[in-house]
Amino acid sequence: MLRRAEDHIRKLAAAEHPGEKAEFAANASSTEKKATELLLHEGYRAAYAVLEMRLDFSTLAGAPAPTLPLGVRLRPVSPEHIMPIARCVGDAYRGEYEAGRYDSSSTPEEFSAELREPKHDPTLWKVAWEGDHVVGQVLSVVERGRAEVFEVSVRPGWRRRGLGRALLALALQEIRARGLAEIRLHTRDDFPTRAKDLYAEVGFRVLKEFPRYRKPLQGVSRRTR
Repeated sequence: MLRRAEDHIRKLAAAEHPGEKAEFAANASSTEKKATELLLHEGYRAAYAVLEMRLDFSTLAGAPAPTLPLGVRLRPVSPEHIMPIARCVGDAYRGEYEAGRYDSSSTPEEFSAELREPKHDPTLWKVAWEGDHVVGQVLSVVERGRAEVFEVSVRPGWRRRGLGRALLALALQEIRARGLAEIRLHTRDDFPTRAKDLYAEVGFRVLKEFPRYRKPLQGVSRRTR
């Protein structure tokens, strides 16, 4: 089945993207042993991994009150703030992926539309402003009684000042105050900002790994149709 799927993908690539670089992509979690064995046997290699991390509030020790950098303040989120937030998220990820590879970021328009979906509650969000500009955000979501840190990002010029850590701490306080026992998040293991280290420092632990496998797509030409 895997080889048949690959053959179909080759034909599609040849017809729709002739001459362009391409590769096969597949996913298998750290607990899917047989699927992982199959992919490795067929020449796939892990390019990176998405980590699912969990923080249990019962094990969270007391910490000093978070302090925002000088000149930064929080604002309650209004509907007109959603597009500036989405643009700040876009700026945070721009240029972070070498040659754009593995970049699955949404456009600000797409992300702002997602943030307007009913599951999102802006009162959970912690958004930092410098004057009239959004400089960082931690966006959480609670759905079916389960809390998740949906987005953590800081505009490049405001990194390494403790802003992300302060916003994350404030977001965790908000979730804990609402009576939830734990919170989860997903992050990449290879992200240049080393976000996983920040999450580990505040108490998150890796629950599961989701490697993203890749294999060169060979023999792409119109003659394969």
